[in-house]
Amino acid sequence: MTSIPLSVPQKEIWTEWLAWSDPQHLNIGGYAELKGAIDQSSLQQSLELLVSENEALRLIPNISGYQQLLQSYLPKFEYVDLTSNSNPEQACMDWQQKWMSCEFDLRTDAPVRYALLKKAKDEYYLVIQAMHTAMDGWSLSITPRKWADCYQRVLSNNVQLSPNKIDYLQFVKDSNEYLEGRIFQSDEAYWKESFSALPDPLFFERYGQPSNKTGELAKAYISKHHIQSYLGDAISRFAKLNQSTPFQIYIALIAIYFLKHRTYQSSPLAFQI
Repeated sequence: MTSIPLSVPQKEIWTEWLAWSDPQHLNIGGYAELKGAIDQSSLQQSLELLVSENEALRLIPNISGYQQLLQSYLPKFEYVDLTSNSNPEQACMDWQQKWMSCEFDLRTDAPVRYALLKKAKDEYYLVIQAMHTAMDGWSLSITPRKWADCYQRVLSNNVQLSPNKIDYLQFVKDSNEYLEGRIFQSDEAYWKESFSALPDPLFFERYGQPSNKTGELAKAYISKHHIQSYLGDAISRFAKLNQSTPFQIYIALIAIYFLKHRTYQSSPLAFQI
């Protein structure tokens, strides 16, 4: 077990984690829908391979502002059969939501958990949840793809370790050196000069139902907008053609909307990922 400092982004989340007795709002997660026959034993083995190859999945933060890197770790993997439920689809969604509110036990476990929910014959949800100190939206999106790659390797009996090309320990070192270096000072001066005063908000405040419990956050206001598949595919092709990502295209579309419909000359947009 090796003790290493938190990275700069982790420190911000760690500070908020200390401020709450029940910091479940710092949990993030997602799922992938799987269709087809699945070998559960191979899926478990591929998860162990994934964790062995990625240091970030073996880190446990502590109250002192450091994190322990486990040299080896056997991840817990839950299997839940919900096929007998009258509405298996809704049962899967409810199960994930309830699991999201469960606190991680950092005394023994890394703050990432995994589950396979069976909805019907050859239909599953692969669920990954984590504390925000361990994952962000980007890493949450690539983890299932890496897991799928490990699964194929297990099925083909190719289980030789292939460590991640990105050195996580070097990333931690670089992020802390950035905070103490001249580049950060230059960046800080630029943003302070650019925003000596905060601009007017683009959105009016919307509040969810206030919490009845002291120290509990109010529920977030969430709005969903479904995009037809042909349009999503077109955006993905356009992004690839312009050496960009779909996420960046969506940001550009949001900016265009505000500039066109709100008659702004310029409008800064900030995203927390």
